[in-house]
Amino acid sequence: MTRYCVQIHPLSPFASAMTGGMLFGHVAWSVREAFGEERLTALLEGYCSGRPFAVLSDAFPHGFVPVPAVPAHVWRRAESVKDRKRLKSLKWLPVEALCKSPIAWQKEARDNIGVSATQEGPFVREVWRTHNSISRLTGTTGEGPFAPYDVSANVFARGQTLDLYVDLDEERLSADELKGLLEAVGGFGFGRDASTGAGKFDVAAMAKLPENAPSRGWLALSASAPSGCSFDGDLSFYRPITYFGRHGNVRANEGTPFKKPIVLADTGAFFWCGEPCAMQWTGKAISGHSAYADAVHQGYAPLLPVPELQPEDFE
Repeated sequence: MTRYCVQIHPLSPFASAMTGGMLFGHVAWSVREAFGEERLTALLEGYCSGRPFAVLSDAFPHGFVPVPAVPAHVWRRAESVKDRKRLKSLKWLPVEALCKSPIAWQKEARDNIGVSATQEGPFVREVWRTHNSISRLTGTTGEGPFAPYDVSANVFARGQTLDLYVDLDEERLSADELKGLLEAVGGFGFGRDASTGAGKFDVAAMAKLPENAPSRGWLALSASAPSGCSFDGDLSFYRPITYFGRHGNVRANEGTPFKKPIVLADTGAFFWCGEPCAMQWTGKAISGHSAYADAVHQGYAPLLPVPELQPEDFE
């Protein structure tokens, strides 16, 4: 599979965080809308047996990725309580810093302000917006189901660019087709409240990246299901996350829009192999969590090598 980095520019607030699993669902629905049901069925053939047509990452600040979820003592060398609190806020590493010793991460890591396009505030901040519905009978908001209510949304810094990493099987879906599908998602809107203008973005650039070099340590760029992937459990670290999914598009308004909860290793997981190997992605697809037999969840995650971490760093 070919690795691409897609740069996008948010055009409106996002009511949902752009995760790889959700974005994959949007792309799948866009395939159905653009090319038809048969094309989507063909692309999903073998998806649950280790043959994904595309594996998408979360959206990250341009040029940065999450700090791997390794134990704090591996890279945080705090001399005081104040310094320890400061280090806890450092969530992002420049991509090139992954190939450096973890001792260097402390100087390279950035907080949400350090990765902002403006450097005047965090790259994304939470705001609250008031919503309401108008009763057709009374012409007012009234009380009960029509009462005004507040919902949160994420507003990005002016001029902020986000990076998506995509591993693409170009024999089944071309890069130009993927770009068109992402543009369709951005035109309609991503995630919750897209129908009211949230989640819109432009695709600014799409660049092919070289294959990953062999490594024993790996950083996962989206939530994944790593069980059965032959990683060393003693030297692999991740934060578990329970994902409560729901269907989109026409199935959002049918009788069973909600899916069963699934537990995943969250974005930023660190996986360790006994011997150096070259990989692009890991994980496995998830099915059986929906009332619809053909529904799948992206349990795959793109990977980046973390070559300088050694077993003695964890001691």
